[in-house]
Amino acid sequence: MIRLDETDRAFLRALEADATLSAGALGRRFGLSQPAAWRRLKRLTEEGAIRGRRIDLDREALGFGVTVFLGVKLATKGRVS
Repeated sequence: MIRLDETDRAFLRALEADATLSAGALGRRFGLSQPAAWRRLKRLTEEGAIRGRRIDLDREALGFGVTVFLGVKLATKGRVS
């Protein structure tokens, strides 16, 4: 189990609401310097509390009306005729 203090919990709540927050923004919000906030984020990531930060794109708004999944099989050596 990962040990979290109140600042860790506050960071995680803030990131859950807005995953785009930078270490500087988190530091300003919670009274830490940017390097201290960055170290805290790094530790939370290394310990597994944060598995990643993701964005969810609106494909239609970007003009991508169709999603295609494509399977490609490659030869391990040389060319296949």
